[in-house]
Amino acid sequence: MAKENQLERQIQSAQQSAMERNQIFEARIHDLQMERSALEEQRNALIRKQHLASIRQMESARWLPEDETKIMSDLAKLKMDMRSWAKASSIKDASILQTVGELEHTALMQKLSNVVVLENGQLPKGVTTTTKWPMLLLNALLTDHVYMSIFQSPFFFLGKKSGSSSSTFRPEGILEDIYSWAQSGRLIHTTLNISF
Repeated sequence: MAKENQLERQIQSAQQSAMERNQIFEARIHDLQMERSALEEQRNALIRKQHLASIRQMESARWLPEDETKIMSDLAKLKMDMRSWAKASSIKDASILQTVGELEHTALMQKLSNVVVLENGQLPKGVTTTTKWPMLLLNALLTDHVYMSIFQSPFFFLGKKSGSSSSTFRPEGILEDIYSWAQSGRLIHTTLNISF
């Protein structure tokens, strides 16, 4: 009988402990649900705020272009970033170029011909006398690629304009035509000749 009473007290104690833990868990679940609701309200308020700001911006129609000094600053930062990347990424030991295969060497010289005048298909002796020549050439190649991709064809991200006449009706064809007309001064003349 004493064992049964002791066992019954242990069971009651375990049940009481389980109920207390259950209450703690339920309270924690309730707290987490309240936190979640508060976060959802904050998120919804932020979305509403952004949406209203966008609507106000569209209503005010103040989509002004960037200030020239900001553009010049951005271009200067781009130049510094390209220089830093070239410095960090260029080879430190120029003798590595001696181990390059003939096809790779020819391809490299072909690319370098865009940024340096080659002598008999090789780099001029004056270029390789400085210790920084790998970094300088890599920076020149990167600069050439970036500026020729973006400034020569600012709509490069739309894809290449094909030679077919139907390509002028695709966005990249129309935008490239407008850009080239503007560069050549024909934009005003072409616009004036359009009949409605």
